Amino acid sequence: MPGPRTNSPTQRPPEPRWFQFALPMVLGLFGGFWQRRERVSFLTMLSLVAFATVGMIVFLNFTDHEVRDRDDFFTTGYHAYAIWIGLGVAWLVGWVRDSFTDPVQRWIAAALAAALLALQPVLLLRNLWFTHDRRGNYVAHDYAYDMLAPLAPGSYVFTNGDNDTFPLWYMQEVENFRRDVRVVNLSLLNTDWYIQQLRDQEPRVPIRLDDATVKLLGEGMVADSAGRPIMTNEWMVHHIIGQSRKPGGGWIKQPYFAVTVPEHMGYDPYFSLEALVYRVNTDSLQGKVDVEATRHALYEMFKYRGLFLADGSWDPNVYKDENASTLSRNFAAAHLQLGFHYHRHGRLDLAIAEFERVSRMFPDYTDVLIPLGGFYMDRGDTARALALFEKLARVSPDDPEVRYSYGLTLVFKGQVERALREFDAAIALDPNYSSAYYAAYYCLQQSGQKERSLKYIQDWVERHPNDEQARQMLESQRGARRVAPGNEALPRPPKPNLP
Repeated sequence: MPGPRTNSPTQRPPEPRWFQFALPMVLGLFGGFWQRRERVSFLTMLSLVAFATVGMIVFLNFTDHEVRDRDDFFTTGYHAYAIWIGLGVAWLVGWVRDSFTDPVQRWIAAALAAALLALQPVLLLRNLWFTHDRRGNYVAHDYAYDMLAPLAPGSYVFTNGDNDTFPLWYMQEVENFRRDVRVVNLSLLNTDWYIQQLRDQEPRVPIRLDDATVKLLGEGMVADSAGRPIMTNEWMVHHIIGQSRKPGGGWIKQPYFAVTVPEHMGYDPYFSLEALVYRVNTDSLQGKVDVEATRHALYEMFKYRGLFLADGSWDPNVYKDENASTLSRNFAAAHLQLGFHYHRHGRLDLAIAEFERVSRMFPDYTDVLIPLGGFYMDRGDTARALALFEKLARVSPDDPEVRYSYGLTLVFKGQVERALREFDAAIALDPNYSSAYYAAYYCLQQSGQKERSLKYIQDWVERHPNDEQARQMLESQRGARRVAPGNEALPRPPKPNLP
């Protein structure tokens, strides 16, 4: 029976209990011990198990911090040990049977022992079926489709690693989808043979280098125009993009960078986000987000089978491993960029809609929920903001930014003392969180509790004696109290958005 479908970005399926793994391990040891009577077959099996498990670790020099799970390398060892498990089951059933003398009892004992042992794989199946079931899992396929589909005809895209390269090659070579686009892997771009492929095989990338130069580039490093040593792939990126420019402006072939590429090699000012890729522009006058292209891709073109439901919420019926969950955040990032763009341009309803969609994708993602609460406040929906921050305060009570944001919402509701408790909690969690000090100060100032408000600025100055602006603020307030009410010096840190 399949196990419970509980996979989400923040919740893992229940782990099998230790005895469900211990029993097969012990049975395998018993099976190997029982087989030792047949010396040749035992030594053969022992060698196979040893070389296919421990031997693989030594031969491949595995460590305890590999970039991903390497259990597939030990498949042969698993198969060999499974033979020992089978022998162990046969030995145990025989041992139980031989413990009785009556023929009927012997038969019943053997049958019961075999039935109980047969339940063990069923227990594992119940716990592990969901995490190993691939029905409906189109995450890799659809992510590759989503990256390739929006690209300009005859373009090329720089990718970084396995997850953003191999699925794209599969789509092109097996499903014949977007074969006009060239996928340029930056890791391989350090090698001479790959540069030759990009230059000579269709769809070609604009490269104007002879074989001798390519051979030199294959050394892995090269000097740039200033004599600075750089990696070959960086030099090649500059060369390819330079060769792609038309003399009168525009591109011979449109370049893109996948959003998964960590190093942009100085082209950030020329980027425009288009969902899962950055389009490289010929100048820096374009917007940081191509709103129409990104929105069209996210809502009309992309496929999300097994990843998100129609409303954008996480699909609980298909298990996503860590890689799939990480990749899915790139969709969320595109929605967030749209949301921030809309917010900057005063389109609050659209901004809120984008952030609410991401909140359905990742319900406990505080970095999304905190700005969403701020958007509610900007729209004047303090009730919804308060409900959101109340929930966040329960879910993430140790996050100072959550407590600070919740306190601001309480100020808007006129609940000064409750707000101060939240500001105090934020300060206790992070004594260097300046916003909480100033929020408490201005909250008390505006409620007429000026003496009490100074304690927060004083505490901040004691912790940060080099903060000259805060020190001037404190001294001006003390001077105003001695000289005349309301005679307040102007230098001060930015004021929180209080009512």
